[in-house]
Amino acid sequence: MEKFIEEQNVTPFSERFKTENDPRTRKLLTRLLPDAENKLAATPDRLDKTEKHIADCKARITRQYSLIDKLNLAGYDVGPAEKLLRDLIEIHDLLVGQRQVIVAILDRATP
Repeated sequence: MEKFIEEQNVTPFSERFKTENDPRTRKLLTRLLPDAENKLAATPDRLDKTEKHIADCKARITRQYSLIDKLNLAGYDVGPAEKLLRDLIEIHDLLVGQRQVIVAILDRATP
């Protein structure tokens, strides 16, 4: 039950990060999200979930690059699409950092 509650505490940070536009607030969330994640047990299951999120994020980044190309060819403003792409890349980088933390903890725990 305690693990479930901790996971629920992480969700508001990650959801807020997806929609937050203020650079100062995003920077704060960038610091708080890993701290909240680190309170969860570093388990192989947690690593699997993080790797799945990374794969999903990579797929979204690829789709966003494709969308930007299509919008450019059609003559549309790509500013908002490029902003979303930057946000996706930032989220990806956070997830990769989190994966590294989990792997390091699991490596230290392995005798």
